[in-house]
Amino acid sequence: MSENQNEQNKQNKKSEKLNKIIKKDNKQSDSHNIKKESLGPNTKR
Repeated sequence: MSENQNEQNKQNKKSEKLNKIIKKDNKQSDSHNIKKESLGPNTKR
């Protein structure tokens, strides 16, 4: 039982780390999209 708890905790920590990484990626792409939008459709890059 206690070994099972440990495994569960390990898995949870792993997925927490992954979620943090995913969130960071999303923030980066969000700010990238905002930059594009603020330039407006008329400005060409």
